[in-house]
Amino acid sequence: MKKFKFKLQAVLKLREAKEKKLKTELGEIVQEIQSVKERMQEIDNDVEILYTAHDECLSTPSQGHMLKFYPEAVQGLKADKESNRNLLAALERRYDRKVQELKIAMGETKVMVKMKEKELTLHKKGVLKKEQETLEEILMMRIKEKAS
Repeated sequence: MKKFKFKLQAVLKLREAKEKKLKTELGEIVQEIQSVKERMQEIDNDVEILYTAHDECLSTPSQGHMLKFYPEAVQGLKADKESNRNLLAALERRYDRKVQELKIAMGETKVMVKMKEKELTLHKKGVLKKEQETLEEILMMRIKEKAS
């Protein structure tokens, strides 16, 4: 009997590769989102440290130009946090788009896999049917030989 060959195997491989690529890209986006969230947490911690240092500086005698530093540093950190917040929003939109692309790619792959399974089932049925016919022919020949 001839071996089963799925005619659309190349297309199936391409779709599986596309799905794998999208999953990889999705993982990278998730890592980027996580790093941006960590950076935002670091900024919050830095702002808290600056406020604490500013309070300590006020309680001790110090020069006026030292006191100017703290508000500017906090303002810079808050601007950095705002830019990170915008970056996070952009990454989340990109993540949502990739999830939609992945859903479509997974659906296309699933359709192809179902088609392959269906063709394999039909092939197996055909092979079994031919084997059964061959077996019946052999039995019929044996019966004829015994009869003659």
